[in-house]
Amino acid sequence: MNAFPATASPAPFRVRVFAPPYERLGPALDPADLAPRCVEDGSVICIDPLSLDLAQWARSCGRLRRAIPQANLVLLDRGAPKLGPILGTRAGLLGVQAVLPPDGCTVAALRESLTAPGLLEWEIRSWLRLVVPALPESTADMAVDLFRLGFETHARIDVDEALPVTGRAARYALGAGRLPPPGRWLRLGRTLPVLLACQRHPSTDLRIVAREAAMELRALRSQSRSLFGATPLAARNRLGWTWLLARFLQKRK
Repeated sequence: MNAFPATASPAPFRVRVFAPPYERLGPALDPADLAPRCVEDGSVICIDPLSLDLAQWARSCGRLRRAIPQANLVLLDRGAPKLGPILGTRAGLLGVQAVLPPDGCTVAALRESLTAPGLLEWEIRSWLRLVVPALPESTADMAVDLFRLGFETHARIDVDEALPVTGRAARYALGAGRLPPPGRWLRLGRTLPVLLACQRHPSTDLRIVAREAAMELRALRSQSRSLFGATPLAARNRLGWTWLLARFLQKRK
């Protein structure tokens, strides 16, 4: 099965895949020729614009994001007139995580762009809304609120006190949206930023990265396996958070 059905209108871009271990950028492809099952976790899909039709972009990028949720999407800005204002500022809404120059798909540039924690909450919310069918905004907001609480608070959290609804209501709402329960979102908020820090500093000992986040390496290993089915070392060797979040949704309980 390909990313786009045969009956879909032509996409306003071509794509090139940069797969782990990130040694060679793949050839330019029509998205219709991209098979999601062949895209490895942590791959970067570089999007090369052909058109500035925003409606076309919204349809095509949303379709690409839903078909390949585990991939990082990066837009190549070739300096076309109005590309920045039209697409660059709306990239996140279209499921794109970074806007780079045409020669910007280097490991160093991608590592800096795809591991930055600054907009992580907003990006996860946008990703959820694109990837999870018919997900209510309130449920996406609840999931991200729990993620933020897990990130900000290292102590044990009482969900009944932390949210404007009871823990039982939160579990029901998240379950109805086919999302993991509250406790797993809290653990995600504690663990995912540490794994991104491991990616950002690949030459630094994992113990040091974990310690700087006030987390023991043993606990990081345990949470990483439980939430994502991956070790911290495996997470360090693949870029970005989308593949980790895709695995997180698959391991809902």
